[in-house]
This record gives sequence, structure tokens and C-alpha cells, in this order.
Amino acid sequence: MTDEELRALVERNAQAIENSARAISRLEGKTDSLNEQLSLLTRQVQVMVDVQSQNSQTLTAVNRHIQGFYDVLQSITREQNERFELIGQQIQSLIDERRNS
Repeated sequence: MTDEELRALVERNAQAIENSARAISRLEGKTDSLNEQLSLLTRQVQVMVDVQSQNSQTLTAVNRHIQGFYDVLQSITREQNERFELIGQQIQSLIDERRNS
């Protein structure tokens, strides 16, 4: 290989290295941009997870309150049913007494 051919080869290799360096630089820029986007998405997902967790805790608390109200209503209903049954028995006793007298 002549000196001129070697110089041409070296020049082509140098150009290829420069082209590769520019391509790597562009890829690094894109990688930085993608990393920033990924970081933003990660923060957004974390906010959504936090909100979901808070919603879940709120729903759990609401469900406990609803269960408490339901238990109170059941108790009141039982008491009212017992009173109505007693009133019904008293009325029946009065009716029976009137019939028998």
C-alpha cells in the first residue's frame, strides 16, 4: 500500500470516527431526553399510586362508617320489632278480654 493510499485510508477512518462520534452524541442527547421523560412518568405514576392509596384509605373509612350506621339501624329495627310485637300481644290480650267479658 502506498503512502497516498494509507493517507486516504486514515482519512476515511478519521471521517468514520467523526461520524460515529456525532451519532453517539445525538444518541446521548436522545437518551438524556428519554431519561427525563422516564423520570417525569415515574413521578406521575407515583402521584397516581399515592392518590389511589389515599382513595383506598378513604373508602375503607367510609365503609367502616356505613357498617356502623347499618349496625345501629339493625339494632333500632330489632327494638322496634320487639315493641310492635309486645303492642300486638297487648292488643290481642285486650281483644280476648273484651270477648270473654
